[in-house]
Amino acid sequence: MASYARALAAATTTGVAFAALLGTTPAGAATPAPAPAGASAVSRVYVSLPRQGKAAPSAALIARGLRVATKARGGEAGGRRIKLVWLDDATGDAWDPAKVVANARRAAADPTAIAYVGEGNSGATALSMPIVNRAGLAHLSPVSTATGLTAADRSAELQPTGIRTFFRPIPDDARQAASLVQYARNSGVTGGVLLVDDDGLYGRGLTSAFESDGARSGVRVIGRRVAAPDGAGLAALAREVGTLKPRAIVYGGSPSSGAAAVVRALHAASPSTLIFGGEALANDAFAEQAGPAQSVLRVTAPAAHADPRPTRTHGLGRRPAAFSVFAHNGMTALLRAVDRSARTGAVTRESVRTAVFDGTPQTGLSGPWTITATGDSTYGVFDELRLKGGRVQTPGELAVASLVKKQSAAFKARLERKRRLARNGGAPMKAQSSVGGTTSVNMANIQSMDIETALMMVQAERTKLLDLQLQTQIEEVQKRNEQVAKLNTVLSRMNTLVARFPADSSVDRLTFTLPNLGSAVDDLIKAWTDAGLTPAPTTGTLGGLRTSADRVKGMLDAASNSQQMDMLRLQSMSNKRNEAFDVMTNFVKKMQESRSSIIGNMRY
Repeated sequence: MASYARALAAATTTGVAFAALLGTTPAGAATPAPAPAGASAVSRVYVSLPRQGKAAPSAALIARGLRVATKARGGEAGGRRIKLVWLDDATGDAWDPAKVVANARRAAADPTAIAYVGEGNSGATALSMPIVNRAGLAHLSPVSTATGLTAADRSAELQPTGIRTFFRPIPDDARQAASLVQYARNSGVTGGVLLVDDDGLYGRGLTSAFESDGARSGVRVIGRRVAAPDGAGLAALAREVGTLKPRAIVYGGSPSSGAAAVVRALHAASPSTLIFGGEALANDAFAEQAGPAQSVLRVTAPAAHADPRPTRTHGLGRRPAAFSVFAHNGMTALLRAVDRSARTGAVTRESVRTAVFDGTPQTGLSGPWTITATGDSTYGVFDELRLKGGRVQTPGELAVASLVKKQSAAFKARLERKRRLARNGGAPMKAQSSVGGTTSVNMANIQSMDIETALMMVQAERTKLLDLQLQTQIEEVQKRNEQVAKLNTVLSRMNTLVARFPADSSVDRLTFTLPNLGSAVDDLIKAWTDAGLTPAPTTGTLGGLRTSADRVKGMLDAASNSQQMDMLRLQSMSNKRNEAFDVMTNFVKKMQESRSSIIGNMRY
């Protein structure tokens, strides 16, 4: 597979070579126009995923999200029945280039097809993209994160018609790498990092992006190695890692490229080395396969904060996997695009593709997002995850485990002090109460509680801290909103003043020579002052006004960008707060079920 990936990359130098590799016509050549899908009461969406081998568990998560999203709509969109056609793109443990091409061609040839979903690997997606693009089908890949798939310098190769058809709901590897760098720094890693990848489009792209972002953030990389998917050279690599003993390893690969065997071998060679990975490793099936290496694995993944409360059912279970959530998000966006295309007339490939890229804001299980003009997602919230006991631990579970561990250690220390005082004849310390008579959370009063009450107290304390952080962030968002409103007012006053100049005015035309000037200048100065802007605007001439207006536009763009980041942080904090409640709700429910079972048994 690695050699095939290199062949694919080499083919970018000539459109003819790439077309020969795919068995399709070169870019720009005449191709038969596909028949419109609107001619039938059934519209088909072809789904190409690995249904066998090591990647099958990940593909099952994707398929679940697609099915649930379609079922939630009653299997209909735009007044048409939506039929999912399932295809396998794998042979053995790896995706098969021949099958990928055959699947894409099959979808392209079906006049009832309106969209194509695939593949489960970025390299495979790059292979199907030109075929799907020439057919004019909207192309959704829920989990292909390689940055190059939407890069401008590969557009002619991957989307040869010049019209964008590919989109994805999941953030790309550039954002993933930035989150990995931050996770490494949060874990105390600032150097001694070894990059290891599977030489595939996804793995190589992720480690390269980490190297670039790490260099800017002060995380030093000491080298790069390849772990072949077929396991060749893995023993030699493990011996080298055992000698180097790097502070951390950043691994770019997926279960289908033998990730489990690689991380186990690297961990065995250097047990204290942390191993960082991307969203491809953030699933329970891989966690179970990783075995002892789970203790050193640190994984980032886009935050899939689907509400797990029973009253907010979405069909993905109590702990929905990221792949399921983003597949659900992408399929929902596609079906909504079919609805919008139906309102403009017949549902065709072109009308669906146009609707996908019309900039409509999306509301997914993970939160709000939008499909950009390049087909990327604006979503950018990531979770820092750990693996333990064959499952992925959520941030809320990690936070509770950390608090319980700290509280347990403090409790043991407190108990030891009491015993020491008792042995020495001293009186033990009494519980301290907070203002108003409400008992505060400390070891002195937790020791007298049952485990349920103690955990509830600890979680309540954590929730109060999150509430404070949330309130602070809300205030920041409000301030940013007010500043944006003030800048809009300033720009409006400027535009009003500029509009008073005749169309043929020179840039040197003096403002005070305008007839019926009124209070326009005073209104502008007042709005400028209210916005807290300095220095004062240049209002003497038309050219000066235009220059000042450009300055305000720049400040407005910067404030809008900051506003978006503030909203992402607010969303992340809100999700964490909700998750804190959910963890304790689940705990109390389990304890109640246990008690009910015990009481039931006592009755017999």
